[in-house]
Amino acid sequence: MMSGLGGGWSFWEVALMLVGMAVVLGAVIWMACAAPDGSRRWPGRERRTLGAREILDGRLASGEIDGAEYKRLRGLVSGSESRASAGTRNRRG
Repeated sequence: MMSGLGGGWSFWEVALMLVGMAVVLGAVIWMACAAPDGSRRWPGRERRTLGAREILDGRLASGEIDGAEYKRLRGLVSGSESRASAGTRNRRG
């Protein structure tokens, strides 16, 4: 007697296999879209860089710096905003 061989699959076994394959394929597609690639972190979310003023405001709000230091750094930041780019100096000579 050869029970179980060549009998075919029942409906629920085929349905369960199709659902499982759909779940795995969906997970693979989601991971491919959600993987960080440098330009975005998650689908629908854009990466935003903070400006110098926003970082300075955050440091004041968290108590990392006091009011006098905030005013001093704010003057430096406002002076550097009018320059061409950060990190460059006017070199003479």
